[in-house]
Amino acid sequence: MDVRKIRKFIYNLLYKLDVLFRSKAKRVVVLCYHSISNDKSLFSIDLQNFKKQIEILKKAGFEFITAKQLEGFLYENKDLPSKSVLITFDDGYSDMIDVKNFLVEEGIKPILFVLSDTRNLDRGMLGNSKKLLEENQILELAQAGWDIGSHGAKHRDLTTLAQNSLTEEVQDSKTRLEAITKTQIRYFSYPKGRYDKETLDLVKNSQYKLAFSMDDTLITGKTSKFAVPRIGIDQSHTLEEFITTFSPSVIIFRGFLKKILGSKLDKILNI
Repeated sequence: MDVRKIRKFIYNLLYKLDVLFRSKAKRVVVLCYHSISNDKSLFSIDLQNFKKQIEILKKAGFEFITAKQLEGFLYENKDLPSKSVLITFDDGYSDMIDVKNFLVEEGIKPILFVLSDTRNLDRGMLGNSKKLLEENQILELAQAGWDIGSHGAKHRDLTTLAQNSLTEEVQDSKTRLEAITKTQIRYFSYPKGRYDKETLDLVKNSQYKLAFSMDDTLITGKTSKFAVPRIGIDQSHTLEEFITTFSPSVIIFRGFLKKILGSKLDKILNI
């Protein structure tokens, strides 16, 4: 059974239904990328395909928003374009430098979630040995208009940690990154999208403004500010399939499956 072909068929069908019945509905989407390179790992997308995805978004009528705009929408119900998309990157790989000029030219200001203690990070949890950004490179991206957020200290599963380790990941990482960037770190993303009530409460009490999950729900004005859902994009998605991955009905469908299958869903769909 070719799971990807089945996935593509279902996503395409749901996307076509949305085009027919939800074409005027407001869309607010946050996309999550990791590495922009051609190293063939699942969570890497080569630069040319990334550029094509950006072009697809533009042709579909999406406007690129900033973290601050999303913050205004969730806190103050400030208006957003009818089709809004925010680009985010997790982990902070050194290949982010390669995409900087393109995003500057496009006027796109993403959020880059980086780790504060890269010397002692959990490579097993990270799942690769790819090179990470140096401090001066993080500053270079910040100066190019990127928002820098915390992805924790060592990329550990926050739901498994004792209180002192959880504090290191959430609060201490914020302090460390603020010392590097000389700016307030306003945003957090949960490693692997994993969080529980204790983690969420600590993030909320640590003066972050928004925190991002990998939940499969639609973004509305009532979305939790500390569990903002994102759609993960990786190289298993063909260009034809890309635009369907964040169609409202597809998101609802994935959310339904996740309630039934839990964490097994990502392994089954290979995304």
